[in-house]
Amino acid sequence: EAMGSVMDRLGCDDTTRLVLESVRPTEDGMTYYTCKQKAGDLAVYGGAAKLIVNKNGTAVAAVATVYRDMPDTENIVWEITE
Repeated sequence: EAMGSVMDRLGCDDTTRLVLESVRPTEDGMTYYTCKQKAGDLAVYGGAAKLIVNKNGTAVAAVATVYRDMPDTENIVWEITE
């Protein structure tokens, strides 16, 4: 939910899909949420976002490299031609 609330500020568009990959709490009370970008069932190489939340539940930082206008991979026919 937290990542969804900042997606527009991270440069995402309506084709951007982020999937939670890991949640890592630290000893000082911070929690790092890392999401990978997906297009259909395929991972987008280099596409990711990280949200850092303090012990009070407040987002203190967000960083992302996301790609816009991702194609609908469910309708792509994959083939190797001559």
